[in-house]
Amino acid sequence: MFNLDLIKKIIQNSVKREMMFRFNIVMCFLLFFIGYSIEILYFYSIYDKVEFINGWSQYELFSLLGVIFVIDSLFFGLIFFNVLRIPFMVKRYELDSIILKPVNSLFYLSTKSINLGYLLGVVPGIIIISYSLVSLNINVSWYQLIYFFMFLINSLLILSSIFIIFISTTLYLVKVDGMISMFWSIANFGKKPGSIYPMLLKQLLLFVMPMLVVYNIPSEILFGKFYSPLYFIFPIIIVFVANIFWNFGLKKYYA
Repeated sequence: MFNLDLIKKIIQNSVKREMMFRFNIVMCFLLFFIGYSIEILYFYSIYDKVEFINGWSQYELFSLLGVIFVIDSLFFGLIFFNVLRIPFMVKRYELDSIILKPVNSLFYLSTKSINLGYLLGVVPGIIIISYSLVSLNINVSWYQLIYFFMFLINSLLILSSIFIIFISTTLYLVKVDGMISMFWSIANFGKKPGSIYPMLLKQLLLFVMPMLVVYNIPSEILFGKFYSPLYFIFPIIIVFVANIFWNFGLKKYYA
């Protein structure tokens, strides 16, 4: 209950703070929207020359891009910038006051604020997905929608936990710019159709660094493909590993 109350207060404070800077909300949304629109235009120009990319039609790929839009919007809006502040807090010795608070430090740091500008990116993402499914004449059942939203939560937990694992190294390495670049390089593998990769690399992206689970699976569920509920074990494992990395980092930080 304490965490639910904390989340409620975080949301209230974040919305109040964000509404004080409405222009910043608009700019964040436009930057996010333009960046992902360029990706759509890039693939649109490719599909002007070819009908399929390794078995993926134009609107199937656009549906995947819409899913990427939604997941990244949730990630940027809820988690990314909170976790990204940790290295700066370490350098400025601001982390000590957070650790002393009577709350899980990792939970507090990763959820302490919300970026409404990026969070609004969910809307165009859903529009792109809906338009693509209508163009493909695909009727999505309520069961598929529920399963889809469950996998969206699954994806957000996995992506956030992997990012936390990378950022946790700042507690004993201090400078982790290269780690952040590495994280995005790995994440970008999941933003392409999984069928384009050799089998070994595909298995690695499914079971070792599961970026295809993050981006591809939610999209394919909308196409009627079924995935085992065992995939919901992934975030449990990765959240557990992220906590191990975080606690190990805290021990090094104390030392």
